[in-house]
Amino acid sequence: MLCGSLLLMAAAAPAQTASQPAGTAGLRQRMWPPKTSRSLLRDDRIARARQLCRADARAARVLRATLSRARPWTAFSDEQLRQLLPDGRVCRAVDVSFEGCPVHGTAVFKFGTYPWKLDPAHPYTLTCPVGGERYPSNDFEAFYRGGMTDRSLLTGPYPDDGRGWRSPSGEKHWFVAHACHGNWQKSWIPAVVALSQAYVLTGERIYAQRAAAMLDRIAEVYPGMDYNTQSRLGEQRAERKGTPYDGKILMKIWETKVFRDLVESYDRIFDSLVGDQAIALSWRSAADIRANIEANLVEEGIDAIKASKIRGNFGMHQSALAVAAAVRQTGEAPRLIEGILTETGGDIAGEGLNYALYNFVFKDGMPNESSPYYASTWVDQMALLAEAMHLAGVDLYKLPKLRRMFDAPLDLLCAGSFT
Repeated sequence: MLCGSLLLMAAAAPAQTASQPAGTAGLRQRMWPPKTSRSLLRDDRIARARQLCRADARAARVLRATLSRARPWTAFSDEQLRQLLPDGRVCRAVDVSFEGCPVHGTAVFKFGTYPWKLDPAHPYTLTCPVGGERYPSNDFEAFYRGGMTDRSLLTGPYPDDGRGWRSPSGEKHWFVAHACHGNWQKSWIPAVVALSQAYVLTGERIYAQRAAAMLDRIAEVYPGMDYNTQSRLGEQRAERKGTPYDGKILMKIWETKVFRDLVESYDRIFDSLVGDQAIALSWRSAADIRANIEANLVEEGIDAIKASKIRGNFGMHQSALAVAAAVRQTGEAPRLIEGILTETGGDIAGEGLNYALYNFVFKDGMPNESSPYYASTWVDQMALLAEAMHLAGVDLYKLPKLRRMFDAPLDLLCAGSFT
């Protein structure tokens, strides 16, 4: 279904000439020397992975699944992908409204916590799972492409200018923002990841080309992304005079994964952006693509982590920062790695690992989270962090308390199978 929608969307999208889309003002320049090589994957491991995909049935299944996610995006041109990804003027919302659907009310929640249907071919619309009504009633994409100023385009009974339609009760329904949020989270960012993975596993440059187009566009808009001022949650916090709700594309906790996924994707395709046969875009050379991504995505995200605008449970932003430092290679990468280990004096999530392991982890290895599930996230994130720190020459696996943490979930097993 997703593949079919994407192919229809690519075929229907008008041919575009290279232009400067909105949201590209105020781009930054690189603070550090250019990245020089791939950081996260060695050539021999890539060669081994490709060989396994040819010879091993399980690896071949992984390859087929990866290509099934990546191939539909190759039907788009570079320019179509650039035009597809919106800037920060299009808000994001985790939910639409507690009232549910304007027609069917809370009956939509019989279909789950997030019941609305997304359609990649119509990225700013939602479909009600009860009656099939599509919201909003206006063509938001036309409103957005026109600069979001022509309010005569806000037509029909449920118009949404990007900041919601207000029902007779006064409750806002954030149709466009929820659709945008869902497409970033479930469609566009996973597309970048899949394309970069497909390139690693096949070496086919079309995947790197499309990933580069999407990463370059994301880098254009990333500095202007501010979840606190561009989201339902941010607006609600401001109305209640509460604390800001930070983040970039998504809210600050989920953004840790968004940022790490994007940085890893850039590293996977890096070798396609250097050398005599380097990939270029019609609007930007290979050298300028690298400069844009390194300054406006990688360095921008590093600064956002340092400013706590990207911040998750313990380990989430630390692992994202360690990956970004490894990928960026130069500049203050050593100091960033040192800070992950030794920084102290902030809140719990911001403490350095050396302090956290011996103050936030019990003797049995369980972290001080509120439930076994949340405690288990430390194990996942510490494994990611350890792998990233290994690239900087730091062996976290030798720490006894960390090894005990990795073993602690085994103590929750009953009869060898149940938790």
